[in-house]
Amino acid sequence: MKMKYLWEDKTMYFGDKSVVFDEKIEDIVEFEDCIAVLTAYSEENPANNLDMLDHDGNRIWKIGDIDDLLASQTIVSVGKKDDLNMSVITFMGVNFLIDVRYRK
Repeated sequence: MKMKYLWEDKTMYFGDKSVVFDEKIEDIVEFEDCIAVLTAYSEENPANNLDMLDHDGNRIWKIGDIDDLLASQTIVSVGKKDDLNMSVITFMGVNFLIDVRYRK
């Protein structure tokens, strides 16, 4: 399903609904049923900077919801392996796959 949204700076727009993030949006990766949104690092918000939204703009989860350790790390890169799996790289160089549907 092709998702319809617009974004600029810290805000994504899904029709009349807007989702505002703490920091500037750095990258967006679309999956079959959801969108991964990577936001910029800042001293005020140094970690837990990856959100997953559904196609209506509702937050499904943040990276820290998957594992407490990930909540304290800055995510620097996200990629799409396929419609169910996302590659994530942390600032410390840890690279792992996440099943976006089951959060594992």
